[in-house]
This record gives sequence, structure tokens and C-alpha cells, in this order.
Amino acid sequence: DYLYSNVHLKMTVTDPDGTSTIYKLPIPLAEKSGKWLGSGLGDVITYQTPILHRKLLDKKGVYKVEIAQDMRLETLMSIKSVGLKVEQQEEIY
Repeated sequence: DYLYSNVHLKMTVTDPDGTSTIYKLPIPLAEKSGKWLGSGLGDVITYQTPILHRKLLDKKGVYKVEIAQDMRLETLMSIKSVGLKVEQQEEIY
């Protein structure tokens, strides 16, 4: 039921020192052909995509992450939730 092939998010990351950085994240949800990305049943679809590829969490301590939709519409119909998963990446030499 979602009318768009992507979603724009704004993620604010506050590091342990209190410094905040805002990232604008365009997230594709469908291929150019119209095929939706992700998998699921019914109206519950799960889709995971890397959003930041660089060393970001390089200080010890507690980070605060806020995610907000950054589309022109105030309310996005058919999107119920967004999650964040943090993973350690392998070092590339």
C-alpha cells in the first residue's frame, strides 16, 4: 500500500562527548522495475540495508541515535516502524 519506491530518513547520532551529527539517508524500497525489496508475509515486510559504511562509533561510551522520516508528507501511510541494527565490520586493509 506504500505509494513510493523509497523513503528518506534523517538520523541524528550523538556521541558520548555530546557532539551530534545529522545524516540524510535515502533508502530504496523497490528496484527500478517496480519489484519490492525485502521479504515477508501480508503487510509485514522486513528489509535490511547498510546505511553508513565508515567507522562511526569510534569512542567508548553511550551513543544516542534518533531516526525520523524526512519526506515531504507529515505522515507516511503503511510504514509502521523502523529499526536499527549496529554491527562491527571487518577491517579492510
